[in-house]
Amino acid sequence: MFSAKRLDLSRIIKIGRKVPPKHIPKPSNGIFDAKVLSRHHADIWCEGGKVWIRDVGSSNGTYVNEVRLCEENVRGEPFLLQDGDEIVFGIDIEDEMIDATAELEQLKSKLDSLDALASMRPLLETNSASGVGALSLPVSNQSLALESALETQRRALSDALTAVSNDARTARQELEVERRNLEEEKRRSEALSDKVTELESEIRRLADMARITAEVAEEKEKLKEEEVAGLRAELESRISQAAAAERLVIESNSITLETETRAKEAAQRALDADATASSLSARLEQSERNFRTVQTQMDELKGHLNEADLKANAAEKELEELKK
Repeated sequence: MFSAKRLDLSRIIKIGRKVPPKHIPKPSNGIFDAKVLSRHHADIWCEGGKVWIRDVGSSNGTYVNEVRLCEENVRGEPFLLQDGDEIVFGIDIEDEMIDATAELEQLKSKLDSLDALASMRPLLETNSASGVGALSLPVSNQSLALESALETQRRALSDALTAVSNDARTARQELEVERRNLEEEKRRSEALSDKVTELESEIRRLADMARITAEVAEEKEKLKEEEVAGLRAELESRISQAAAAERLVIESNSITLETETRAKEAAQRALDADATASSLSARLEQSERNFRTVQTQMDELKGHLNEADLKANAAEKELEELKK
């Protein structure tokens, strides 16, 4: 017995035999664990509010109300189903052989009975020859009529026996073909199962390779991030150095301005000293000494200034390189 199925006929439902691992019976499909079905036995679908069925070349046929839709291994035409139609997929060859065997036994039994009746003919003829009197002619006539009837029935039963034997032989041949087909399907199924196992192994291997590749890529990404972080830190350090150099240049400029201001003040003082040279000779000498001292300081400051300019130029070049 099969469990009830509820099929969605808005799409074509394939009716067929269970063939692991791909075709497995489910409540929502048309796959059955039945030997009388072909792998792809028939299609059933709904179109335009009507239900259609088609045999796609099965071995044991598709029957609607006990009428086969097409010949064996021939793809049939779509057949419109009506409310109340009885659909049968395939015929159980083993049950058919059992019925044929039983019918053959019945025919043999009838044939034996006829043989027994035929064996009574000599007895009837003996009674006729011994002078039964007025009954001899009717008995003879009855014997001929019985013999004719027996012969007719014998021939009919012989023909029926021959037909049943042929049907049984054909059924056995079909059963053998089906058995061979099942064995071939089993071998194919086992080969397919082995292939599926190999594919599953290959999928696992590819998954492992993908995982390793992802781990390597992740490691490379981490190294790249660390490298970028190092470069960023180095850039920030160089920017800090450039800022310090810029501050040094500003300080150097400030010192230069201050030195120039002091030089101007010293010159003014010298002029003032010249104007009062007559009265301030002693102070002039002191001023000259002071001037020379200032001059020396100015020279030193100029040396510092030149050195600061060189550093500023170097800092500017380095800043330009960093900006690039």
